[in-house]
Amino acid sequence: MANYCLNKCQLEVSDIMNEYNIDFRLFHGRGGSISRGGGKSNKAILSLPDKCQNGKIRFTEQGEVINYRYGSSRIAKRHLEQIVSAQITALTNKNKAKIRTFAKDCDLSNNMIERSSYIVKLLETVSSGLPKKKHEKLTRFMCGMISKPIKNNSLGDQIIETFKDWSIEEISRSMKYIGTYFHLLNQAELNEIIYINEKRDILSDKDNPKVDSIPSAIKFMRKNSVSFNKAKEIISNISIHPTFTAHPTETRRPSIIKKQRMLLQIVDTVLKGNLSHTKRSRLENEAIRLCRLIMFTGDVRSHDISVKDEINNTLKSTINSLWYSVSELSYDLESSFEQYYKEEVQLDDLLSFHNWVGGDRDGNPNVDSEITKYALKKQVSLVINKYFEDLDQLFDDMSIYKDFAESNNTLSKSIESDLS
Repeated sequence: MANYCLNKCQLEVSDIMNEYNIDFRLFHGRGGSISRGGGKSNKAILSLPDKCQNGKIRFTEQGEVINYRYGSSRIAKRHLEQIVSAQITALTNKNKAKIRTFAKDCDLSNNMIERSSYIVKLLETVSSGLPKKKHEKLTRFMCGMISKPIKNNSLGDQIIETFKDWSIEEISRSMKYIGTYFHLLNQAELNEIIYINEKRDILSDKDNPKVDSIPSAIKFMRKNSVSFNKAKEIISNISIHPTFTAHPTETRRPSIIKKQRMLLQIVDTVLKGNLSHTKRSRLENEAIRLCRLIMFTGDVRSHDISVKDEINNTLKSTINSLWYSVSELSYDLESSFEQYYKEEVQLDDLLSFHNWVGGDRDGNPNVDSEITKYALKKQVSLVINKYFEDLDQLFDDMSIYKDFAESNNTLSKSIESDLS
């Protein structure tokens, strides 16, 4: 009923805006995880009513998924290109039959099976810290949860029956053991997504671009006889505003997340093989060391996370990945136009990121003018530092060719124009 009312409301708002020629942008405060009403943003865009498809949208990226979606530049790029591709496809396909959707049964890949088995082996090496019999009982319980469907009305009974005689400390150790397994499995899933997309990139070409990618969207326009000028108009109408929020915040410590990533990188390296005995042994020992550190460190701080912590964690999770992924998306757009339309284009920015963390007056008494000032200064400082890093790299590159540079090259003209 709620989805029906939202759909009806969007249609009515769009009718009013279109009647009076008012430019508008729908703002969706979508939940982050599927359990909170979230899910894939590109699917949400494609499911909007035709009247709402004007290329402009804003949506929240909840604190609980920011690290998942933007912690890696390759994951961030894939997430953003799916959103941009969906907007292009939706505008091209407007007032036509809805795009077909496909659903496939999801089976674990061999890579995920190997990663999962290795994680279990690592945890068994490190141990849960429980007495042997209780550890065996815990692992049997975990295997039962993973391998068999559980009826909601029986899950509570199973938990009570399994842990009813256990002490608080033993239950805490069990929760840490189970939590560590699933956090590492979640990181393994991210690595698998990166691997699958890299594999699709290798297999894709002009005739068969990767699904939900920028090239596939531009090819879709060309295939539907959209002229070059119309295609540019469609792109110019696209304006996507992801908005970062802190609630619900990512509660895990950044140091734990970092160690989980490092551990899975080692696991992937070991599983790929082709290692000397010495190197393999060194990596396996490092994996055990990291696993011990993760197991013996609390996932959540002993004190409440401050607003400054939320600000720093959000920026730390996004700044590096967005710095590279957004520029790569721009390159993909321009190169795809050249590939499918044989025309060069210079496009305006399609993405504009917003950050509510440290500025959202939602009743949190700890967010005041000083905190907002801190958030602004922190963002500006980080962005300036990224420019300095790129300038240092540019200086290293250009210094090699300085004596041979042409005086009338594009970069020199741009610098002269900026200085004048």
